[in-house]
Amino acid sequence: MRKTMKLATFLAMCFLFLTQNLNAQQSERELLGFKGGVSQVLMDDGRVLYEFDNDGQTKTFSLNYGFRYFKAGITTRSDNAFAGEAEYDNVFDEIDAEWDGTYYKMYFANGRISRISTQMVFDMEYYFDTYTLNFTSEQTFIYNNKGEVTKVVSNQKMKCDELDELNTNVEKVEYCYQNYTYDKYGNWVSRDCYLDKTFQFAETRTIVYSPQFLSHDLYQKALAENDVDEMERLATDTENVDFEVRKKAAEYWNNHLATEINGVYKYQWEKLFQLMTNPIINTENRTAIEKIIRQYVWEKRVVPETDYRKMMDLAELTYNGWHVFDAEFSRRIKERSQQMRTDSIARLYAKASGEYNAAQYERAIQTLRQLLLVDQYHENAYDLMVGAKYQLLQKSIKNNTVKESEFEDFLDKYSDSRYRSQVEDQFVTYRLQHLPDKCSYSDISELQAMPVNDKKLQKKVDRIVKRQTFIMNRGRCIGFGFGGSYEVGDGLMGGYGEIGFRIGYVPSLVNLYVGGRFGQVTSLEGAFLSEKYEGTDQVYFKLLRATVPVQLRLNFAKNYKRAWYLGLGAEVNFNIKARAIGCSNNKHLQLNYPDAMPKEWVNKVTYTPRASLGVSRKHFNFEVYGAYDLQGNFKKDYLDAYDFSPYTKGYLYNAQLKNKWRGGVALRIFF
Repeated sequence: MRKTMKLATFLAMCFLFLTQNLNAQQSERELLGFKGGVSQVLMDDGRVLYEFDNDGQTKTFSLNYGFRYFKAGITTRSDNAFAGEAEYDNVFDEIDAEWDGTYYKMYFANGRISRISTQMVFDMEYYFDTYTLNFTSEQTFIYNNKGEVTKVVSNQKMKCDELDELNTNVEKVEYCYQNYTYDKYGNWVSRDCYLDKTFQFAETRTIVYSPQFLSHDLYQKALAENDVDEMERLATDTENVDFEVRKKAAEYWNNHLATEINGVYKYQWEKLFQLMTNPIINTENRTAIEKIIRQYVWEKRVVPETDYRKMMDLAELTYNGWHVFDAEFSRRIKERSQQMRTDSIARLYAKASGEYNAAQYERAIQTLRQLLLVDQYHENAYDLMVGAKYQLLQKSIKNNTVKESEFEDFLDKYSDSRYRSQVEDQFVTYRLQHLPDKCSYSDISELQAMPVNDKKLQKKVDRIVKRQTFIMNRGRCIGFGFGGSYEVGDGLMGGYGEIGFRIGYVPSLVNLYVGGRFGQVTSLEGAFLSEKYEGTDQVYFKLLRATVPVQLRLNFAKNYKRAWYLGLGAEVNFNIKARAIGCSNNKHLQLNYPDAMPKEWVNKVTYTPRASLGVSRKHFNFEVYGAYDLQGNFKKDYLDAYDFSPYTKGYLYNAQLKNKWRGGVALRIFF
């Protein structure tokens, strides 16, 4: 039984301190006895006992009096009371108990706590069994005439339905408080606690006030010290300063500013801009600053400005989105800018005209450039600029210091000027004078492409182009070359290697070609021979031949790169050796005539007139030619006397004696 009473007393003592603070969860600060803008109430170890919002309502609540953790909430509220529930975890160290919940109700009278009713329910182990205990308490608060709590009378009772010996009668416990100490705002920060007139402990707490509440003190301090900067800070701090304080601080700041606008700040227009955009400035001060700034900018920037473009920019001058000048001021500035522009154009043109007339063309150009920046469509200024450029070009031509780029620059920039034709002809003359000795095709092409307006100059250009073209295309007077040719005749074909000399220039009207060829002439083997010469077996031969061609060329259609020619000449053919002479029958059985020696069979020298059509370049020659042999390759008498049996002699006889035409192509490379 004594153990049960000890437990009940311990619970009553701990719960008394708990219930004293439970009503702070949702009550306003005044109901809990706090004065001023209290935001937090802290224990000595830093734990938050109470935390209030700006409206004085409780945000959080936490205690640590014999409890490891405590958190309470408010569920209902009326005009004179509110109730809630507290949650616990690991409540006691020495008692193994599981708490079901704590329910409380606080009553208020005369604006402060008058009574608290509490019920605590928990399960605990007792002699190896678990029992449910209900602990109830009702505390009454007694105050002195200072409003201090002097006594808390607690009537406590514990009931267990399963075990009577845990039941207790109503027990009265009285806690007394005295020796209060207060902070400057009237909230107590320490007091002594007594139980049965026995001192228990000194209860202390730390009071933290909201910045909004403290801002009143800061305002009074700034007011006493005439601290304008602090007043500005207070007026603009919307987060930490009370609205009334901000309002009064802004009024103080504006009153002070009104006396300074025409004083120390009058000529500090950057500072005035900053003041004007201050969010706490009033309408009167802003209007006064705007007037000062407009007048200041007018006097310091508009009046002395000489550049009409900068003047126009001043008409639209803004600062942080604020137009410095109103509509009337802007109109006046724009009119002033336009007049400055007109005066500037007239002044610059008069200056440039004087410089041009004094032959100071470079200075005139500089002046005209300034004028055209002001008025890019000034026709007279443009014409004067072109004239000055033309005069400088003529000066360079006269002094023989002109460069090709000067002509190109003038014709490119001033292609529509009245000097164009003259400058074009001067440019052509310049190109003729500076034409390199060894022209390229691009040099000639550029010269021919240039426009010429003077007929005499055009004739000169044509003459020089013709001469230079001849020089470029003529090659060497005597050019050595090598090449090859291939020809086909009636029943024969031949291939040659060739060396030769071209005597005369390529684009000359007439030139000569002399050379030497060496190759082989052979029969065309195939069934078509028998088909062409009916009843004739195939007869074949191979002759080694040396030829000396001589050709006179008439050149026409000459241009920069080549000349077409018509060639007329002759060839002297030397049949050196008959490598093989024979025939084959229809069964392709071949028979060589061992006694067919060149001395008896072959004409040693034959003559061939020749005509050709070709194209000739400095290092290249290609032609197509036709030739006619005046004599056959074989001696007619010997063919008539030779016995070809059992083969016929039709091919050798007919092909070589009756059909002497042949044609071919030739390709030559010259150095």
